[in-house]
Amino acid sequence: MTAMLEMANWLQTVEHAAFELYQQAAGLFGADAPFVRFLDRLAQDETEHYHLMGSAAQYLGSRPAPAISDVALTDETRQRVEEPLRTALADLAAGRMSKRKMVDHLATAEFSEWNTLFVYVVNRLKEQSREFQYGAARMQGHLTRIARFLDGLPEADRPAVDVQNLPRVWEEALLIVEDQDAIRSLMAMFLSRYGKVETAASGEEALARMRRSYYSVILTDINLPGMDGLELFEAALRLDPQIAPHFLFCSGGLSLETWERMQRDNLAVLIKPFALDDLRRAVERIIGLLPTAG
Repeated sequence: MTAMLEMANWLQTVEHAAFELYQQAAGLFGADAPFVRFLDRLAQDETEHYHLMGSAAQYLGSRPAPAISDVALTDETRQRVEEPLRTALADLAAGRMSKRKMVDHLATAEFSEWNTLFVYVVNRLKEQSREFQYGAARMQGHLTRIARFLDGLPEADRPAVDVQNLPRVWEEALLIVEDQDAIRSLMAMFLSRYGKVETAASGEEALARMRRSYYSVILTDINLPGMDGLELFEAALRLDPQIAPHFLFCSGGLSLETWERMQRDNLAVLIKPFALDDLRRAVERIIGLLPTAG
């Protein structure tokens, strides 16, 4: 077994253990609705991570063993990552889990080498499939959610780990598709707080960028010269069938047919003129910093 395959298999077991922990803890803290929603979302994240590592292991196991791993998985690393999860599951089973304990176990595990190695695996495989390109972005959203939630806790409930000053594993990339210079510049300035912003003045230019790069958010006007926003969306779906949740449309008005399609396919849309706060909330929903609407 190659070192990379061993790492992917191990990461899959860790993701499963984390899912079990968050799912069980959500049942224990039922009276604390915000904490339960947070734990439920983490369990959902771990399910996605588990399946992605399964895909990585399947890919690595189906190919000859190239020397593509420069990082070894040591017993010390295994112990450091697994111990807080094992301890937390034992505390839950024994009925001695408190919210502060849960937060400490969670922060210690999530901000260990565990997720750094996850990102390492997907980054080594991202040239093979767009599925792996999403991995680091998803992980950064996961870690940002954790950091924001923990930062909002009362001082007495915060973990000892300083999660705000840890290095980022991914910088969000946003693509703005708008033919009017002033609006394009305004949106780029406003959204730069979320990561690297690129712009395109046409659907054709945007599609060319999307062939080369992954974007967490694609904000596009529907009414564009040449390839319009909906045609761009259809072309992007052919490029990547999983891209729909990353699109945010804006328009000065929609036909009944277009509006019904937006509703049917659960597509995000802002009607001009819109408030910048509405734009902020829509973008934060897409990158996972706010719960989805509905």
